[in-house]
Amino acid sequence: MFPSETDGATRPAERLKDSSATRPHIPAPIRRARRRGTWRRTGIIGGRLVLLAALLVAWQLCSNARIVDPYFVSSPAGVANFLYDYVRSGALWTHLEVTLRETLIGFAIGSAGGIMAGLLLARFQVLDDLLDPFFVVVNSLPRVALAPLFLLWFGLGALSKIILAISLVFFILLVNTRVGMRNVDTDLVTVGKLLGGNEFQMFRSVLLPASLPAILAGLRLGIIYALLGAVVGEMIAAEAGIGQQLTYFSGTFQTAGVIGMLVVLAIIAAVLDALTVLAERRLLRWQKKGRM
Repeated sequence: MFPSETDGATRPAERLKDSSATRPHIPAPIRRARRRGTWRRTGIIGGRLVLLAALLVAWQLCSNARIVDPYFVSSPAGVANFLYDYVRSGALWTHLEVTLRETLIGFAIGSAGGIMAGLLLARFQVLDDLLDPFFVVVNSLPRVALAPLFLLWFGLGALSKIILAISLVFFILLVNTRVGMRNVDTDLVTVGKLLGGNEFQMFRSVLLPASLPAILAGLRLGIIYALLGAVVGEMIAAEAGIGQQLTYFSGTFQTAGVIGMLVVLAIIAAVLDALTVLAERRLLRWQKKGRM
């Protein structure tokens, strides 16, 4: 027996009715709070844009009126013209690729090593007591002072910049991971043991999720320090990269070029930070669900 046309016509309406009936009802106070949050975020973004525009206008006016010497501080128009020509020439993409490659490789290796070391030190107290003084001494050394040694040991190529980035990221993730693992709520650990969880299950279901916010905070900080390490190494000695271009434009007294490279670095840092924040929000969605 085939379905009639009236049956086919009524089924979509029934589905729509059922879906609206099962849709969760959001209380009015929560809706108002969400609207206020949206308006607040919009206002903050608008305020930032207005402040940035005001600073740029003031800078341009002071440069045009010779209140400040354009030779030393350039102007927004001069920086914009430089960046336009620099992008059109294709030179930006060549140097940007070098810096990003060094940054991402150093970040990946340094963060992986730091997380693994932090987990081991948090798990084995004897190992932590044995190695802690050495980690403190090495971490206290200024990386800028070590950069010439890295260049001497690993050459002028990308390897020395990657090692410098690793040395910065490793200790950030080590400290954050170790602190995160040791600050897990003891009640969670006790409940997990009472439920019969073995060591692996405790690590996977209790310790790692509870320490994840600290680890992600370290990753967010580490990606910026990886970029700084790569740029600092390039500024000291390199064949290519944004840091090498910074040193070149500074040595040839091209102020617009120096500021333009700083703008490029600021954009790179903002994009990398936004990506880590996005990953952090996705990985920590369970926290928001738990609070609701």
